Amino acid sequence: MIPFIRQLFTPVYEDTALTILRRRFIQVLDGAGLIVLAIVLTLSFLQGTGADGFGLLWVMTGIGLLVLALLRFRFIDLASIILIATLTFAALQYGDSLLLPGLLALMSATALSGREIYYLTTALVVGKQLTIVLNIAATSSENVFDFSGEFGVLLGLLIVSVASRYFVVVMEQAVRESQRRTRLLEATAEIGQVATAMLDLNELFSRSVEMIKDRFGFYHVQVFMVNGDQAELVASTGEVGQRLLANKHKLPVGSNSVIGYVTRYGEAVIARSTDAVHRFNPLLPDTRTELAVPIFEGDKIIGALDMQSVEPDAFRPEDVQALRSMANALAAAIRNAQLFEAQEHSIREQQRLYLESQDNLREIQRLNRQLTRAGWDDYLRQSRHAAGVTLQNERIVTETEWTDSLIEAARQRQVVTRPANGRPGVVAVPVVLRGEVIGAIEVEPTESTSQRDAVETVQAIAQRLATSLENARLFEEAQAATVQEQRINQIVTRYQSATTVDDLLRITLTELSEALGAQRGAIRLGMIPDDGGSSA
Repeated sequence: MIPFIRQLFTPVYEDTALTILRRRFIQVLDGAGLIVLAIVLTLSFLQGTGADGFGLLWVMTGIGLLVLALLRFRFIDLASIILIATLTFAALQYGDSLLLPGLLALMSATALSGREIYYLTTALVVGKQLTIVLNIAATSSENVFDFSGEFGVLLGLLIVSVASRYFVVVMEQAVRESQRRTRLLEATAEIGQVATAMLDLNELFSRSVEMIKDRFGFYHVQVFMVNGDQAELVASTGEVGQRLLANKHKLPVGSNSVIGYVTRYGEAVIARSTDAVHRFNPLLPDTRTELAVPIFEGDKIIGALDMQSVEPDAFRPEDVQALRSMANALAAAIRNAQLFEAQEHSIREQQRLYLESQDNLREIQRLNRQLTRAGWDDYLRQSRHAAGVTLQNERIVTETEWTDSLIEAARQRQVVTRPANGRPGVVAVPVVLRGEVIGAIEVEPTESTSQRDAVETVQAIAQRLATSLENARLFEEAQAATVQEQRINQIVTRYQSATTVDDLLRITLTELSEALGAQRGAIRLGMIPDDGGSSA
């Protein structure tokens, strides 16, 4: 009783189709009643009706205005009850024939109230008319089955009551079905839009099942993805879902379960908890109905979307169609996320290969510098040529001393300009080969030469000099290797003329001393002497 009273005094702000129809029905009926009351009041005033009847008309007029005021503030349930009560009172109080006021009372109760108020109103109105019929039958000898009389009014009231209620119930069901379809389509579109915007698979799955559960009010929602011959759980709602995920819950494809059937045959399945295809899960004991729809990628079944409800007949054909559309949207979102992940993986792999190539390149450059430095160190240490020259008084002389400008340019690997001999414009440039400094150039251009031109010229020459010096060094080393090979061949050729071991030893020591300029040499044959000094 208390919830009913609370509902009466609760304003209705939701403008659904049924709410709008109820408001319009009340407005039309109440407005028509006020017009009739206004006409009756006017006629009563002109004819001088009694004060009692005149006051009752004013009371009913006030009630009609109150109903309109309640509608203005959206107290629709309270306005409905007042209107039904007023029409029922009028049907019970005015006249012996209840056809018109009785019809209005029954129609208003049918259209505006629930079953309880409808049954009560029908019982009062029809009961009153039944009482009239019984009184006539008891006091009169006339045929009570004459439909033109009070018995006809009784049948009319019953037929109108039942027919009106039937059509109102059918209409309400149609409106609810239409609203349900609209909510399904809106929820499907919203979930599909959100899902297609996600590019992370884990977030896509978890967000989708939570949205489906919230929008449709399901008990539990989960997603399975096919991996070989197993359907593995990848997303599940609530604390139970987290436990299932932690347990790595999975079902064999084709097994005696809803998920097994859907992932095997690609058909939607609705199963009650008592059906054989439903597999009971102790973590979800309240499941009464389960619906699973397949997730396709082209013609291939890649997973299943599973919904469970505590209602015994929760899923209807329109639910299956809507959730099929949702599964298709989810499949498109999965493809987008997989393509994005593949692209991200490819980009990461390319970055890894690029970094590896950079590391390899740096290692090659380091080895080149190391080989270049070692090669030039050996060359300068063994070479008989000059390691530097200087232009003095228009003469080129051999000199190995490094000036401060040359040292700074070589160490800093950059151009150095500084005053020298009281004049500006000394330019020192490092000679760089494969990233390694192998020397430096220093010039003192005339005052008429701009420093910028001097720097650019010396840099260009230094670059070309580095390459030419490397080529010359390699050529000299190749020539030296050729001469050495020729000397070895000459010694081997002389071996052919020797006939004894002593001759071979003498030829070898003589040729080596001549080739290397050695002052002393020795060759010994036999085993290494023991500690006593005697040979083995």
